[in-house]
Amino acid sequence: MVTKKVKTNHPYYRVLSGTSMPFPHIHEAVSEQLLLLIFKARRLYLDPEYRPWFDEQHRILSALRANTKLQNILEQNREDYSIGETDNPLSKELYAAFQVMCHLYNGFDNRLVSLKTWGDMNREPTAKFVGQNSGGWKTPEMEEFVRNDLFNILTDCKAHCSPLPALVRQGYCHQDLSVAHSCTKELLEQLNRYHQIDESAILARTLGLAINNCYHSETEVPEWLSPFENEYKSPWNCEKPDTNDVSKLRKQLLTIGRTEFVDKMFSLANKNATKIIYDGYVKLYALEIYEWLNKLVQYFKGNDFIRYTWKFTTIISDESDTIENTTAWEKDYCQITIQRDELLKLIYTNTLQDAAMNLAGCLQQAYIEPLKREINYPGINIDAKEREIRKSIEFRSELNNFTNIMKQLETFEKWYNANKILLVSNKKKRTEKIDVNIRLAGLKGYDLNEGIPDGQGRKIKDGVNELVKADGSLQLPQDISDTSLNRYRQAVQHIIKDEIDTL
Repeated sequence: MVTKKVKTNHPYYRVLSGTSMPFPHIHEAVSEQLLLLIFKARRLYLDPEYRPWFDEQHRILSALRANTKLQNILEQNREDYSIGETDNPLSKELYAAFQVMCHLYNGFDNRLVSLKTWGDMNREPTAKFVGQNSGGWKTPEMEEFVRNDLFNILTDCKAHCSPLPALVRQGYCHQDLSVAHSCTKELLEQLNRYHQIDESAILARTLGLAINNCYHSETEVPEWLSPFENEYKSPWNCEKPDTNDVSKLRKQLLTIGRTEFVDKMFSLANKNATKIIYDGYVKLYALEIYEWLNKLVQYFKGNDFIRYTWKFTTIISDESDTIENTTAWEKDYCQITIQRDELLKLIYTNTLQDAAMNLAGCLQQAYIEPLKREINYPGINIDAKEREIRKSIEFRSELNNFTNIMKQLETFEKWYNANKILLVSNKKKRTEKIDVNIRLAGLKGYDLNEGIPDGQGRKIKDGVNELVKADGSLQLPQDISDTSLNRYRQAVQHIIKDEIDTL
């Protein structure tokens, strides 16, 4: 057995041992963008001209969240239409409220007051009456709710405010600003879930998939990987992160010791093997980040509110067909189509690139089996399944397109490091980094003091700092002083009042 000296400063070693992590700046980057939105909402709320709009939307959203009739209708629709449960971070109450509120928010973006949007909702054809991030349906029960209950809510809440001017919104849509005002607690809870990413489980899953590859290729499991081999010599169930097999592998990894295992791997494995483990680990880590980020953006007006569907299929060429002035080819080809109005809307909303990436993932997933058949049996006839018409809504392609996910995360990190503004302090002699928790603590104190979102403000002497200290999600030092918390709050107040409009 040949062993090598372990280079503990090697990037692969540092990541796999947990000394460093992939995408180390992604949490800061996301935090800054979220804080910029929240601070902008706070700035507009300070303006007497726009404060009534935020208060109005908060009243309507609160009324919809408390409406059990709406929740029951949506739950019944889910059962009637056989719509499966989704891994949605929103509470049942907030999810139901958003299915209606998203139309009111969209109306504001189109310069319509709530009651005008309500009238349009009553006249919308079934196909257009869709909730946020859902398949959408317009049942008689929902029509009746919109016609009567929603009208009563709007009138009870005195909904008459005009939309926020585009100039003062500075590119933010009404939904995002309203959510930043009313749902800060939920947003920051989801932001904090980044710290729940289980690195040991990710590494365990990576090792299980590596063993499965050995079984699939009928190669011997290397010695350094053998402690994780399945005693029944059957593949581990590691396709998802929450399986019993992943739990078993994680337990074994913790028993051996993560650092001890990585030391042994680097001393015995060749460079190619360590790279395979590293690449697999980083891909799964990127997917965990993607899932976390995807749950955060569920609160906002997302691209999937822009409805579109790609259709594609394999067409077998016919020598007798004329291909001149057609989209056909002389050889077998893949035909891809999209409705013209959907394409124009994607271009108008600057979301075509996202839709194209979604298409790429769908094609990759749909054609992986034909690719394998072509490799193993060159020239084999195209089967009937490949010739079926497939739709993009059948796939969760983004979860299978690791390369695009990793590229997006890396690009976002790079952009953040070149443009960060909230998490740095530009002093005369040097630029200092500011911890995310300092800004979050300042925001918490500011909101308690100002009474956001419910209008129940507190004086500092009435326990604001004590409530900030008691918030475990902020990860503040236990001995943090009131002086520090006051300074954090005052810094946030200064940004909101004097700086946010220019950032």
